[in-house]
Amino acid sequence: MAATTVDDVAVVSGMVHKAHMDCEAALRTASTAGTEPGALSIVVLGASGDLAKKKTFPAIFHLYRQGFLPATTRVYGYARTKLTDEVLHAKIKPYLGASPDEGPLVAEFLNMVSYISGPYDKPDGFEVLNKTLTQFEDKEGAVDGLWQGNRLFYMALPPSVYPTVATMLRSVCMSSTGWTRLVVEKPFGKDLDSAEALSSHLGALFTEEQLYRIDHYLGKELVQNLLVMRFANRVFFPLWNRSHIASVQITFKENFGTEGRGGYFDEYGYGAPVGIAAAAVALSNSLWCYLLVQRFPSPNRSQPVAACS
Repeated sequence: MAATTVDDVAVVSGMVHKAHMDCEAALRTASTAGTEPGALSIVVLGASGDLAKKKTFPAIFHLYRQGFLPATTRVYGYARTKLTDEVLHAKIKPYLGASPDEGPLVAEFLNMVSYISGPYDKPDGFEVLNKTLTQFEDKEGAVDGLWQGNRLFYMALPPSVYPTVATMLRSVCMSSTGWTRLVVEKPFGKDLDSAEALSSHLGALFTEEQLYRIDHYLGKELVQNLLVMRFANRVFFPLWNRSHIASVQITFKENFGTEGRGGYFDEYGYGAPVGIAAAAVALSNSLWCYLLVQRFPSPNRSQPVAACS
C-alpha cells in the first residue's frame, strides 16, 4: 500500500462532506423522522460492537427522549454475533445516559429494540432483515390509506466490510414504499486510493442524497460552534487569517483507552503498536477534519454541498 501523505489525508477528510455532526445529529439529519409520515426502521449494522454500544444506541435513545422519533419507529440491531434481544438490551443499557428516574422511558425504548443475527457477505441474513422490516411496515406504515416504510441504515462496522454490506443492502433491503438512507462511519478508507474506491462503489449503489458520511467526533459542540464563530461573527471573521493567528494547536483527550478496539487499530493504525495506532487514526481522521474546519474558505451559500465544494 502506498504511504499516506498529508494531501491524501486532506482529500479523504474532505470527502467526508457530511461529517460535521455526531451520531445523534447524523441520525436526526438523515431521518428527519419527527416530521415525516409512515413507519421508520433504524437498522444499526454492527450492533454488537463498541461503537454501537457507546455511541449509536445512546444517540438513538437521546432522539427518542427528545421526541424526535415518531411513535411508529423500530430499532433493529444486525451483526454476526449471535445474541438475544435481552442480551443486547443488557449491553447497551449502561451507556444510554439515562437518569435514575427515567427507568420507564428506558424500558419503553428498549422495547423498540430487537436484534437479528446474520452474515455480512451472504444474502440470507439480509433477507430475514428485509422480511422483518416489511412486516413492521405493513403493520405500522399506513399513511392516508397507503403504506410507507422509511429505512435508515447506520454502518457501525469494520470499514473492510462496507462495500459488501452496501451491496447487500442495495440488492435486498431497499424500501419500496419510502426512502432509504445509509450512514457511513469513519474511517472512510485507509488512504486516498481506498477512499476513492469506496466512494465510487457507494456512488454506484446509492444517490448522494441517500448517503451520509460522518465522523461522530465532528459533532462536538465546540467544533460545531467553530463554523458559526468563523463565518457569522463580525469580530472573528475578518481576523481569522494568517495575519492574526500565529499557530493552531489541537488537543485530543479521551477518558478511556483502546480497550476492545485492538483489532480496529491493528488494521487502520498504519502498522504501529496499538497506542500509537490510536493516535495515528485520530490524526488521519478526526483531527485533520478539525484542522480543515479551521481552514476551509467561506462557503458561498449555506447548503451543505457548498461547504464541501
